[in-house]
Amino acid sequence: MPPLARLLPALALSALLCLTLAAAAQARCGQKRSAKPVRASSATPPTLVIGDSVLYDAVPLLARRGYEANGMICRRMEQGLAILRNRARLKRLPRKVILELGANGPVTTAHILEALTLLGPRRKLLLLTPTDTSVEPGMLPGADATVMQSAMLTWPGHVKVLDWASLTKAHPEWMARDGVHLAGPAGVQGLVNFIVAEPPWSPPAILGPHGGFEAP
Repeated sequence: MPPLARLLPALALSALLCLTLAAAAQARCGQKRSAKPVRASSATPPTLVIGDSVLYDAVPLLARRGYEANGMICRRMEQGLAILRNRARLKRLPRKVILELGANGPVTTAHILEALTLLGPRRKLLLLTPTDTSVEPGMLPGADATVMQSAMLTWPGHVKVLDWASLTKAHPEWMARDGVHLAGPAGVQGLVNFIVAEPPWSPPAILGPHGGFEAP
């Protein structure tokens, strides 16, 4: 039997498994999990982490590490921004917000600008890069990461990029076969440790004449 013919069953099985995982996630779209730290200060709201199905299983552990976390399967960036709009309306925004989004739709400069405008100049926005395998049809791999890196250069001190996509390439054992979701406790712990080990910030950017954020 030719070598390629021997590989075909394995390739077909791998493709079928990826499709099965994607279908299972799609069937659970909208399912949410949220948690807050037990000893949260009412005066200083904990850092808020908003994410999709990648964050979903890490929510309880993040809460134990002092974060408020909210994961929803199939969540898009627009839905994450809706949470920030509601928090801004209620005047309940924390000093830092972390967005783990981009696996279910693009992240644009307009999205990031809206998030910064909602947060204001005294708060920080952190963005996790989605893995290259999470891109939708028609999107180039790494497109979201490029937008995020550009935002960090445009608004240093206000935006920080946490390169989750690069880290997962070094730790394939953390990831499920689809390359997007976490594979059990090791992946969950890896994501939580990565979020908690936040690198230092750059000096803040000089804002517009009225103290607000402007499109580049």
